[in-house]
Amino acid sequence: MQPRSTQSDLFEPLSGRLPDGLVYRPDFLSVAEESQLLAQIRALPLHEAQYKQFTAKRRITTSNP
Repeated sequence: MQPRSTQSDLFEPLSGRLPDGLVYRPDFLSVAEESQLLAQIRALPLHEAQYKQFTAKRRITTSNP
């Protein structure tokens, strides 16, 4: 069974190769702040992005919260 990875694992292989200005800060958000931020994102009126006759494979919002 594979060990469960953490978010910081995403940045370990890139150590020393990150673009200038990109900084990884572990625990930047507390668990409570993360939950609050996710709740705010879930409340956004997301819809499929349209470009001319194409529907993009992403969801966007055009509202200002």
